[in-house]
Amino acid sequence: MSKPIHFPESNRKLKAQAGWMRKHQTEAEGKLWREMYRQGMGGEVWRQYAMHGYIADFWFPRFQLVVEIDGLRHDRKADRARDAALAEEGVETLRIPDWMVNEDVGHAVHLVWLELRRLSTEKPRALHY
Repeated sequence: MSKPIHFPESNRKLKAQAGWMRKHQTEAEGKLWREMYRQGMGGEVWRQYAMHGYIADFWFPRFQLVVEIDGLRHDRKADRARDAALAEEGVETLRIPDWMVNEDVGHAVHLVWLELRRLSTEKPRALHY
């Protein structure tokens, strides 16, 4: 596993927006956060983290993994461009639709665990469920 990368973000506006988003998370983000925390992942993950001009829903720095919860409003083309930009930096992106989190948060957390396990052997790529 590669050494974790820390992405400093000098854009105060983006950091402020990330802070606002932490306080006003979506229902699916809240469910996933609570379940990941309950299962012991809370110390491994940061919520609404500003990096490379973007705000990641969840960032696992030790594993170089971004987890995005996608609602109906997501711009798929922009998401793919963002995923590609992050992959160039060695960062994986796992995208999970919000309906999946809302229907079965345990399954969504299981997908995250599987991805964390896989990361030590494969090259970065964006996954969409």
